[in-house]
Amino acid sequence: LKTDPAEAEIAQTQLLDARQKGGNPHLRLGLVYNFEANEKGVKRLVEALDKTGHAEGPEELNFEGCGIDWENAKLIFGFMRLGHTPNLKRLLLYGNERLGEEKWALGALLESGKVEGLEELNLKKCGISGETAQNIFGAMQRGHTPNLKKLELDSNRGLTVGREATDGLAAALESGGLAKLERLSLWDCRFSNTPTYAEKIREAAKKANPKVFVHTSH
Repeated sequence: LKTDPAEAEIAQTQLLDARQKGGNPHLRLGLVYNFEANEKGVKRLVEALDKTGHAEGPEELNFEGCGIDWENAKLIFGFMRLGHTPNLKRLLLYGNERLGEEKWALGALLESGKVEGLEELNLKKCGISGETAQNIFGAMQRGHTPNLKKLELDSNRGLTVGREATDGLAAALESGGLAKLERLSLWDCRFSNTPTYAEKIREAAKKANPKVFVHTSH
């Protein structure tokens, strides 16, 4: 869904109304640049997902560039944790630069086991750092993303050398919890700018899956 800004709210309402009425359980719900990332918009999304029931839900949620901040992340991921997106395979959050300020919500969603069918997680340029990274990678290490094939973490410059970034991601890879991973992208993350640490991640990724492609700055 891409619209003129003046039409965005109308289009969003029509799309979510259609989803509430049943729609296609294999829907790819793309709200690229148009999702109204405020209390009203989040309520509309929650209502649409709630009325689908636990047997359905979209295969893809695309929130690229929607301006989701920590408050809305907490609401959206908290609702998903209740089990309303059981068919979700792709969660695309690219360009929501304040999302990483919510330290627990995404990690808790992964930890809940309610999105274990997830195959692609795009967190490019989402302000991921520190505790947020630790919680996400911790859930992966404990085996809650067993089907993940594609993990995009580019341009999260807060991912620096240390426990939360290099060590946390390496531990997740070495645990066997990411055995299906096919692509890991870390371009322009600070720790991937350092050859020694970039190599450490590549080695850990190869242990997870010898065929994995790792994209780093070095």
